[in-house]
Amino acid sequence: MIKLNNEHDLSNWNTIIKSLPGFSILQTREWGKIKTLYGWTSAHFIWRDSSGKIEGAALLLSREIQIPFTKKKLLTIYIPQGPVLDWKNGPLREKVLEEILDYAKEKGAYSVKIDPEIIYWI
Repeated sequence: MIKLNNEHDLSNWNTIIKSLPGFSILQTREWGKIKTLYGWTSAHFIWRDSSGKIEGAALLLSREIQIPFTKKKLLTIYIPQGPVLDWKNGPLREKVLEEILDYAKEKGAYSVKIDPEIIYWI
């Protein structure tokens, strides 16, 4: 899991996610910017295969939520219509989800919500 931090890396974000299966407008850089207007913080992550090719990406939105009647706040993480990857690729799917959960634990998040658009033809 590689976090993209600088403007140069992020300038290609929309091109990266468009090239992956399951692309969604809610994973674009612009959506992340809109959400920051409403108290969310955005972070962009990619996953590469052994040859260096990008095979997964996710816009992670996070924010602290105030617990009513207390001074305590809890961090929540949301990945709108993502992560973006080939969900049929079991090892990749497991790696991405495991690394997202590790990141969430490291940040002290109490929840992670994902809602990728996965279509199964029967």
